[in-house]
Amino acid sequence: MDRLGVGLPYRGIVQQGLKKVKYKSQWDRIEFLFRLGKEKFDEQMLREGSKDLVVTSVPMWKEKEKERGFNQAEVLAKLVAKQYNLEYVRMLERVRVTKPMYGLKREEREKNVAEAFRRKVERVNKRVILVDDVWTTGATMRECAKILKDQGAKEVWGLAIAR
Repeated sequence: MDRLGVGLPYRGIVQQGLKKVKYKSQWDRIEFLFRLGKEKFDEQMLREGSKDLVVTSVPMWKEKEKERGFNQAEVLAKLVAKQYNLEYVRMLERVRVTKPMYGLKREEREKNVAEAFRRKVERVNKRVILVDDVWTTGATMRECAKILKDQGAKEVWGLAIAR
């Protein structure tokens, strides 16, 4: 991961809002949370301009996404792309089920997501903004970033609503 932009601390209204997004399917709250963190994203992520940037998201297991009806990281990533006039591309897919990360230690999280993703595109050849809702230990985003780098991404910037 070449850079990380985080909008808000993961507590209070932010934590409650993200839990409602994930577990109560109140995905419209993601836009509210994005707006709260937008100033930080502007400052942390886009100070170098948007030339040669593309946006992608951390993928969910297809059955879980089907059950939930949406991937909150993808909803957020599309908001980011729209806000900054960038292209959104699904570059990764999840290839196996992983345990929920809640309660896992750092090493367990890294092992949990190891080889859980693969590429969906041949070559990246751009700087990539990789979006997820929460950065805890960074295991998921680092695993995804590794795949993107292996596929030619010039840089991978992580962006999360909260940490």
